Amino acid sequence: MKQIIVKLPNDQAAARPLIQAANSYGVSSFVSEGHHDVGSGTLYAESSFRIATITTQQDILDISEANVGNKGNEKGDKGLNILIRTADWRVIPLENLISRVQGKGVHVFAEARDKADAVMLSGVLEEGVEGVIIEPHDAEELFEYLDAMGLGRYKIDLIPATVTSIEVVGIGERSCIDTANLLHQGEGMLLGSFSSFFFLIHAEVAATSFTSPRPFRVNAGGIHNYIMLPDGRTKYLSEVTAGDHVLVVSAEGEGRRAIVGRSKIERRPLALIRASTEHLSGSVILQYAETISLLDADRKPIPVTSLKGGDTVLIHPVVGPKGRHFGVAIDETIIEK
Repeated sequence: MKQIIVKLPNDQAAARPLIQAANSYGVSSFVSEGHHDVGSGTLYAESSFRIATITTQQDILDISEANVGNKGNEKGDKGLNILIRTADWRVIPLENLISRVQGKGVHVFAEARDKADAVMLSGVLEEGVEGVIIEPHDAEELFEYLDAMGLGRYKIDLIPATVTSIEVVGIGERSCIDTANLLHQGEGMLLGSFSSFFFLIHAEVAATSFTSPRPFRVNAGGIHNYIMLPDGRTKYLSEVTAGDHVLVVSAEGEGRRAIVGRSKIERRPLALIRASTEHLSGSVILQYAETISLLDADRKPIPVTSLKGGDTVLIHPVVGPKGRHFGVAIDETIIEK
């Protein structure tokens, strides 16, 4: 998929907040019969798409044979835009059509019926359709679409905290969160024993002398730890299961959604790490092993086994209500220690 296209209402006042929200998320393509100022973005007229309906395999053959040869030419013709509509089958008809017209100047677009449909359409034949048209009712629903498609981005506040102590506390259950998404250098998950103080725990993306990389894994520590979710709620690690969505955060504070493939709970030696800022303090229990790292103030991984008092690590302080009720932040008196 090369572009997300937001369908706008014809009314300019109603369309303006959607345009602004889309631009803030890096989306700059729109479709409408109304006249809208989209800045440097692209505004398609609905009439610029040739609509084709697929109900049988013969429809696919007819569409591909009738529309090939529309390659761009020296005059700037960019080819033909076809908006495909299907009945019950959504994936196979599009895969079959794309495979037949790929590289022949025919650009296949599709309208998403809902967020799940948008996710499916964006990944047809890996490259997906040329564009997916979505029709959110407001800016919040627009972000829900982009988030579901893996395009939503979160800005997470990360600040340095000073390690005050590290202590090996014994054997206990810890959880590895294995995702169905590749994680990268500098990325990890937000975890902590306190609901107001989350440590950025680095993913196991680097090879060592004794281990291969696990670029899908964060060794998340004790099963009592909170883990931050994309919508700002939390879960205990003991609750995380396959199919859940968790928040992955980079050292620069850029957050994205990842799908949990499994949570693997095993008994391992654990260490209690305490840290503090000028106004907050918190702790986290992690497996005591060389492959588990936090991120220091220079955004570099620092293994738990090398950590010492006085070191600085990146944490996420929760602003606002500090209590949690089934993972939802609430304003109540709470003491965590």
